[in-house]
Amino acid sequence: MKMRFFYLFFMVFIVACSNMGNTPAEGSRNDYLDHQQIIRERIDGPANVQSNPGGEILFTLDDNIPVEISLAKNGWHQILVYAEVDSTEFDMDSIKAGRDIIIDGKKSGKVLKTHRVGISRSKQTWAMLYGYIHKNSIRRETVIETWLLEKLRKSGRGLKDWQDFIYWFDLQTDSVQFAPFTGYYNYENGVDDPSPGFRVMLLFEGEKLQGVLHSRSLPLDDMSTRWTDRGLKVSFYKDYPVDKQEKFMEELENWLLTVD
Repeated sequence: MKMRFFYLFFMVFIVACSNMGNTPAEGSRNDYLDHQQIIRERIDGPANVQSNPGGEILFTLDDNIPVEISLAKNGWHQILVYAEVDSTEFDMDSIKAGRDIIIDGKKSGKVLKTHRVGISRSKQTWAMLYGYIHKNSIRRETVIETWLLEKLRKSGRGLKDWQDFIYWFDLQTDSVQFAPFTGYYNYENGVDDPSPGFRVMLLFEGEKLQGVLHSRSLPLDDMSTRWTDRGLKVSFYKDYPVDKQEKFMEELENWLLTVD
């Protein structure tokens, strides 16, 4: 059944992308995701979130709820969910059984066991719910690397060829740039690192894709992949000059020394 979901999602995505111009249109969004962007991994549910792999069920999450997840270990992901709570609850240290989980103003699951939580506060106050789910409870079609590999195999290298991908995963371009590139990026998960670094960054020189920065290992044998001391990978197209590759890697290493 899940493979059928993946196939249907993929076919609808391809049809939608074929109808997109340089700017993705409102009507081209995938109906399967309720006209939302993908942005991050989503639950294939409803799903039970456990205290540890095979442990007690702490809470449930409804289908298609976005979550932050760590890399899978022995088939299990640790996840993080930001549940909206009232501003008067900023000092709460646990969330009670029976409480609805509210995300983006909508009921998105339920707490089944009282357990400890963290609190995050800015304009909104959130309870930070952690737990474990099996990898089969994550929709594979919402993993950015799945689409990245597909796009690298089948798409052109022009910026217009990548506007759909940039839109679907809400890639940003306004915070950090590395000349001569314009980078479109997202960040890693907040489970492994509360101040996460880059997960994927498309590197455009002018309007041509010349490489991809990525935190996770990818099978990109037809590209030239270089590693930073901190484990980030940058895969360049092999027609991109080696001296420019080396210069970028040197500048990236120097920049990484200035950040946490």
